[in-house]
Amino acid sequence: EELRSIPVIMISVIDEMASIVRCIEYGADDFMVKPFNAILLKARINAMLAKKEYADKQQQFNFWLAENYQNLQKAEQVRDEMFQMIVHDMNNSLITILGESDLMLKTGKVSEEDPAFRSVSNISSAAQQIKGMVKGILDISLMEKGQFVARKKRVDVAALVKGVAQLYEA
Repeated sequence: EELRSIPVIMISVIDEMASIVRCIEYGADDFMVKPFNAILLKARINAMLAKKEYADKQQQFNFWLAENYQNLQKAEQVRDEMFQMIVHDMNNSLITILGESDLMLKTGKVSEEDPAFRSVSNISSAAQQIKGMVKGILDISLMEKGQFVARKKRVDVAALVKGVAQLYEA
């Protein structure tokens, strides 16, 4: 099997079709009958060598392609693991920001008359937006894995635009 890629030209005095077919079936690439023409033999050898060189290059390319595909899969796995870690850490920080800002707003530590109220409210709104973006990133990850389930949701566009405008009002 390891010699199968070496080109073989059979040369024989036997010129019956059954012998020629049998040689080809056993793996010969070509067949010539004696007496043979040296120029024709040289042309056939050159053609076989060119074919062998092409097959070798193709085999090397296939090996290179398979190796790079494996490297790409490893890189994608590392990227996905890092991605999951970053998203997890972002969520933890967002929970802290949202929790603290909501606590300040709901417990009255910052009243509506206090100039800091708007800033804390804006921080809370921005954190909610980032939380939505993180959820969107996670949804993309689920889409790539084929695990995403789309759901319709009503959105109050006027409230959304008003909220964004308030963030940038200052």
